[in-house]
Amino acid sequence: MYLAAHAVLDRHTAAWQGLKAFADGAAEFKRQVATVNDLARAQGAAGGSAEQKRVARQALAEAASKLGKAVLAYARKIGDTSLARQGDQSSSDLLTRRDTDCARVAAQIIEAARTRLPALADYGVNEARVNAVAEKLTAYEALIPKPRSEKAVSRNATKAMDAAFAAADKVLGDVLDNLTPSLEDTAPDFVREYETARRLAGADRPAEKEAANTSEAAKT
Repeated sequence: MYLAAHAVLDRHTAAWQGLKAFADGAAEFKRQVATVNDLARAQGAAGGSAEQKRVARQALAEAASKLGKAVLAYARKIGDTSLARQGDQSSSDLLTRRDTDCARVAAQIIEAARTRLPALADYGVNEARVNAVAEKLTAYEALIPKPRSEKAVSRNATKAMDAAFAAADKVLGDVLDNLTPSLEDTAPDFVREYETARRLAGADRPAEKEAANTSEAAKT
């Protein structure tokens, strides 16, 4: 949308830099374009944690469930129904729980196993295995809040981008478009290229802009 006008301004700096009001407008326009680009990069960098959390949750659920089955087998042998309930968690059971609830139940399984390590040795449970599940829990807990915070970052960036777009449009329409004809005698090539760039961006199609505005108004 702005790349063509930006490129023309860069190519013909000598044509307009002597006209102070135009130069000030061009600097402001470029500043707003840079802001848009920075915000777009920030939005791009903010994504990805939802998938990371899904993978970490899956890994935790599978490991905790396997550990829980060993605890369950031991609990049933000694007739401890309360311990059996703690260990009786399939991976699908854990995955259907809310984020924090999944972490809480996994932590209970880990604690139940850790406090019974000597008794669980015959069931294939040792400290290293318990620690491995605990590490998966730590990794998952660190990811729980990230998708939500990234959505907030994205929303804020979108609002800021809207403001930057509006500011760029304003300086183009109010300043640069109106001052360009003043440079026609001294820099005809610049004027021709600038007007072409603006035309390609739709600046000289008021009917279409009005139709778009009407359509947006109808949605609200």
